[in-house]
Amino acid sequence: MGIPLWQLREFKAQLSGIHNRLTTHFRVVVYYRGLRVHEQLVTNENGFRVHAGGAEPVMSHLQGVCLPDPSPLLDKRQAELTKRILGKLGGGLAVEVSGSSILGARLGDSKAYWSCSQFDQSRTPREVPKIETEIYNTNQFIKDLISFIENRSGSPQFCLWFCVGEKWPDPENRPWEKKLIMIEVTPISLEILKSLAVCGGASSLQSETVELQISTETSSILSLLYESMDTS
Repeated sequence: MGIPLWQLREFKAQLSGIHNRLTTHFRVVVYYRGLRVHEQLVTNENGFRVHAGGAEPVMSHLQGVCLPDPSPLLDKRQAELTKRILGKLGGGLAVEVSGSSILGARLGDSKAYWSCSQFDQSRTPREVPKIETEIYNTNQFIKDLISFIENRSGSPQFCLWFCVGEKWPDPENRPWEKKLIMIEVTPISLEILKSLAVCGGASSLQSETVELQISTETSSILSLLYESMDTS
């Protein structure tokens, strides 16, 4: 995909300190048994808290992401089971940025699990604990991305997939579309970095001058990746 020049320059400014603290927005998508029911852009760079409607506000420094009422679902049994999980969600699920780490914490009684892929077939559930715990590290992503750029490994994963109320990855290898509540979290900065690595920042714009500027900005951004590894 083409990346506008202004976005490359803005992102380069953010990247200059990424080894000290991740600066990013998040795209959060909620699925009820594979059906997309909510999408939200989180612009709070501290992170966000997933909660049910009517939940008491906690961790006010995080942006709220409210899970929708499942009542409109045609499958009434599914709606009932989903409501049960939401009813025990309490303070919800916190996803917070701390330095170069993304932390997760369960704030209610409904357990939550996570993985870096919706196709995880490890059959080993990863529970989100009640105390904030690192679930993703930006520095590791940058190392993996550099390795990918140098053709030494595959493309690094950067999305987080949370399952609320059911074990995930599933012990019986059931697909993610069968889960009552799945939440896809995409750190936008990491998504842009991966796009730059894949397409080299190629633009659909026809201007040779603009294309040259984009190529220069892209090279500068990739150089910052290497610099961040030298200073981390």
